[in-house]
Amino acid sequence: MGAALIISAFMIHGMQPGPLLFQTQGQLVYGLFGTMIMANFINLWVGQVGLRFWVRVVSAPESIIFTSALLLCIVGVSMATSGLFGVSIMLIFAVIGYLMSGFGYSLVIFIIAFFLGPRFEKSIAQSLALTNGDLTQILKSPVAVALLVLSVASFIWFLRKNNKAME
Repeated sequence: MGAALIISAFMIHGMQPGPLLFQTQGQLVYGLFGTMIMANFINLWVGQVGLRFWVRVVSAPESIIFTSALLLCIVGVSMATSGLFGVSIMLIFAVIGYLMSGFGYSLVIFIIAFFLGPRFEKSIAQSLALTNGDLTQILKSPVAVALLVLSVASFIWFLRKNNKAME
């Protein structure tokens, strides 16, 4: 995303991105590189200085950390949405998350599904478009069959492992 912003900024200022950019706008490019190097050193320094502070923050009691995090979330959402509607949505989803963790749902799996779900749907739509709606054609590829067998085997292995842990 950062590279796309830099390229679009070059194009806005009438510069042509490409291999000749170093010849035509050398000072700008090398100045940008120098700025990024300085920013990395400043980030390193801030990280080293802030390390002692964050060690104290992490060692604080959980009640203080959770209360502070909730307060910062409420302030951040209210500033971002300029109203209480976003805060109420955030609090509703916080309660849903709390209930999900109370009922034993994995937070990590939910986050992975939340972020990869749209990409998975897009991939299925592309696969259906490539195979004219016939997903059995995917089984003609040995790589697809191997991945399918590995996923079924890992699913069975995790189920057995989970059942042994329950007993």
